[in-house]
Amino acid sequence: MRPRSLRPALLAALAALLFTAGLAHTSEASDGASEGGTITTLLHPGWNMVGWVGPETPTSELFDALPQLQTVGAWDASAGAYRYEWRGLKNDVPAVTPGMGLWLYLGGDRQLYWTRPGTSDGVVLRLGAGRRLVGVVADGAVEPPEDADARAWRWDPLRQDYEPYRFGDATLRGGEALWIEAAAPFNLWQPGTESPPLFFLGDVSDYRRETLLGEYPKLRRYFAEEFGVAIRGNTHYIAADVEAIRPLYLQFVGREPPEGFCGRSVGSIQLVTVRCIGPPGGTLDYDYISQLLIEVPGKGVHGRGEPALDPRGPGWLIAGARQYALEEYRGGPTTRQRLNLETGARRTSLPLSYFEVSDNRDGATNFSETALGFFAVEWLAQRAGNPAVFDYLKLVRTSNDWRAAFATAFGIDVEDFYLSFATYRAGDLTPLPHLIDDLDAPALVFLGDVPEADAAEVRAEFENVQQFYSDRFEARATEFTLYVAADESTALRAFPDRRHHSCSSPPSWSSAVALLEQCLNWSALERIYVGAMVQELAPLGLLRFPGISAYTESSRGPNWLLSGLENYATTAYQAAAGRRDLAYNWEAHARVARSTSYSLREVANTGDGPVAALGYLAVDWLVERAGDRAVFEYYRLLLPEPSVEAAFERAFGLTIEAFYLEFDEYHARLRESGQ
Repeated sequence: MRPRSLRPALLAALAALLFTAGLAHTSEASDGASEGGTITTLLHPGWNMVGWVGPETPTSELFDALPQLQTVGAWDASAGAYRYEWRGLKNDVPAVTPGMGLWLYLGGDRQLYWTRPGTSDGVVLRLGAGRRLVGVVADGAVEPPEDADARAWRWDPLRQDYEPYRFGDATLRGGEALWIEAAAPFNLWQPGTESPPLFFLGDVSDYRRETLLGEYPKLRRYFAEEFGVAIRGNTHYIAADVEAIRPLYLQFVGREPPEGFCGRSVGSIQLVTVRCIGPPGGTLDYDYISQLLIEVPGKGVHGRGEPALDPRGPGWLIAGARQYALEEYRGGPTTRQRLNLETGARRTSLPLSYFEVSDNRDGATNFSETALGFFAVEWLAQRAGNPAVFDYLKLVRTSNDWRAAFATAFGIDVEDFYLSFATYRAGDLTPLPHLIDDLDAPALVFLGDVPEADAAEVRAEFENVQQFYSDRFEARATEFTLYVAADESTALRAFPDRRHHSCSSPPSWSSAVALLEQCLNWSALERIYVGAMVQELAPLGLLRFPGISAYTESSRGPNWLLSGLENYATTAYQAAAGRRDLAYNWEAHARVARSTSYSLREVANTGDGPVAALGYLAVDWLVERAGDRAVFEYYRLLLPEPSVEAAFERAFGLTIEAFYLEFDEYHARLRESGQ
């Protein structure tokens, strides 16, 4: 039976009023909400509309804390009905959760102060269409997204009546509640009172401080409103320089920071110097999204019986979610970035399912995985909404089957999605031609109105180049497409992101774009082909040398060697084609060498001066010893060998130090002969 002090007629009338109004509590609180002190609310006899903003708590504890409390009412949106709990009689409201709005009925005639746990962190609440009862997290204003069509009311417990609330009015108190009526669903973000977890060390400029401190709340609001997720994120210690970060580095890492220190993660702490905060991976948004991808599915998730599977699910989905979320936050990919992603997606003909497991990832396909993942997640989000991306990760937290979580979050089975995405990909992301023909060779594609006679001439030259390097150097390239356009406007229509067209530059992202006039009048297809062979034999993404984390072109060897190998290989073809006199070419380089006292060691890291001449003569000397095959064998050996020096020794039959001594003597004789 109901408590005597609550008249049955009044309760029934109020319940009917609330039910017909469609009032509802919030559907979900933010991820990782933290406790933060307490909130105190003055309760009055009769009905009070309040918010619960502490951790999830059994409703029975409210009755223990409030002797005058007779009834707790809450709206169950999923059931479309109110749930009530009366003291000792019914338990239809088993627990209260962060951001939940409640009706409390107090008997007696005395006011009382109710102190309860609060949160200093923010809370994101998913509000459906209609009216919802929302708890207010902190003193201040509640502001829905700018495009939300909504209105709100407060409750006056003295008059036992509603009054309108204007969004943005900062007179709310933490622990109050609002009725919010929405024309369509939206995510409501309440930021709380916690300060950004950014701490500055040393003389960081006011501008950088203000920029970063302003970015953090903007970042959290965006992901709360657009994706329905919020975390506090890692604590960042941002130092003006290495000296300013040194004490903390010693404390957390236990040794001196390395020379040129940029940044390092230590658990949930980021140590970084301010000069290193910038794209692509050193920005607050990138760090925040990366942390979302860890915290939302939970750090305790382990493998599900598939050793190579990321515990969060397929690799393409995790990589794609990161890229998609980043691009969405930054306003959508620019035209150039989208074209770059399209190119990355087109660089592989492998199905999306290939990138489920980590064993199938390598430096050559990492960007293709990210690019395909981006378009896959974009496809899913356009159909299921942005919140579905992180809904999936929330489901993975407790699911033993990522495929089931996928189907629930996105509303489509994985296999059906793969089929649909393959159809989409066939129309908009067709793999580059050399990946889908039946030939183990590069593809030559003509764009626009190219006369057949000219096309035949270019085609014959391209075939001659391939045959020459296969016969003489025992080397070949297969993984690129050469586009030859009738004119510049045709090239730009097909590849608007490519402004530089050359018949001599090596491929970029497995494709090269040249103009017909260039290829006919000053053909240098051998340079494109040699560059393609180098990229294919020693891709930077697959190099694994101890102590090196970032690879550039110079990672393949000293500049004199790289320059010399390329010049030797291209000059050999030009001589065979009758376009270059080898003796004259050698003498031209020898004249430069005779005029300089620089050694090979001294031009190892420079790209100007005598490096080209010395490099050509050095490789000519090496080939005399080891043969033409060693030119590209050196590049092949960069992958299995642990260092440039080891690859050099195996390819040419002597250590690089021994060669330096030999070449110094050779160079000295050259200089003497020119005096």
